[in-house]
Amino acid sequence: VSCTDTVSSMRLDCVVSAVCGVSRNTATELVENSKVSVNSLICEKITKTLNDGDVLTIRGKGKFYLISSSEHTKKGRIILCYNKYK
Repeated sequence: VSCTDTVSSMRLDCVVSAVCGVSRNTATELVENSKVSVNSLICEKITKTLNDGDVLTIRGKGKFYLISSSEHTKKGRIILCYNKYK
């Protein structure tokens, strides 16, 4: 399923918050509790910058493939396009 959302930056906590539809605090807890992996490696740093093509796996929430983050809104937010695996 292809989806789009806007994020302020490509930091791990921002992207997890957007793709899961949870608050940044909840996203931070997911990362710090080792429930988030990027390209099959568990990541515990919320400041990690994600890139196009990364695969984000969030235990209990799903698996997401980041397609593109190159477009911006008029206010400067990043338009994030991603696929959610079924």
